[in-house]
Amino acid sequence: MQLLTCRSALVLASLAATTTLGWAADMILTPATGSAAIIQSASGNAAVRVQPNGDVQLPGITSTPASGTTAVCHDANGTLTNCDPSALAGVQGPAGPAGPAGPTGPAGQVGATGQTGATGAQGPKGDTWLVKATAEGAGANCATGGQRLDFGKDSNANSVLDGGEISSTSYACNGAQGPQGLQGPPGAGGVTGMTEVHHGCFDAAGSVASGTGYSVALVNTVFTVTFNPALGAGNYTVLLDGRTSTGRALALTAGGNPSTGLTLAPGWLDAGGETIQSICFMLAR
Repeated sequence: MQLLTCRSALVLASLAATTTLGWAADMILTPATGSAAIIQSASGNAAVRVQPNGDVQLPGITSTPASGTTAVCHDANGTLTNCDPSALAGVQGPAGPAGPAGPTGPAGQVGATGQTGATGAQGPKGDTWLVKATAEGAGANCATGGQRLDFGKDSNANSVLDGGEISSTSYACNGAQGPQGLQGPPGAGGVTGMTEVHHGCFDAAGSVASGTGYSVALVNTVFTVTFNPALGAGNYTVLLDGRTSTGRALALTAGGNPSTGLTLAPGWLDAGGETIQSICFMLAR
């Protein structure tokens, strides 16, 4: 019933608008308590609805294509509401491709190289101190004698500690003589002195270089020394000395019997060309 009343009022208002009376005034619609005020379009559809609580609805806006540049917010029923700021922002689009790298800027100026400082002057030469040692006889400074040590600076730089340069003196004294040791036991009987000596030297080929009364034969690197006249039987002591071409001592092994032939076998020689220079012997009895 309320809807029909409103529609009649709207029709009257529309008729009045088509006349030439030339007047206009605000139209006030006061629906009954709990009722809404509805303005319909020419097609009979609700265009504007004012709910009893004051909400303004545009039922047809939900199917109307977007246009204009001003945002209008409404709910699913077409009720005009305050816009949610987050709803006005569109979904962020994908990141675009990275732009090309810009050109390399010019190189900065090279800083100036600092200058090397001049070499400082050589410092003065330090003092030279000397020590002079002289023998000190037995006396007040050293009861058993010793060494006198004089110390001083070599002022005239002659590398000699002169008398006027001595600044201090000390003494390194000999120790006192110790007590006499105990007498040792009597010695054994003395050894009988030598009664016969033979000696000589020969070269790598067995040629006699010094000494007499013997000859040398070389067989398979072994030297055999034969004495003429032949030596008598007895205990003989053999001393040997062999030298190589490099001056090195040559090892020698003695064998055989001096009465029939003394054999001498030389040791190793360096493979670099070392040879036997000489072999000398002394035979004593």
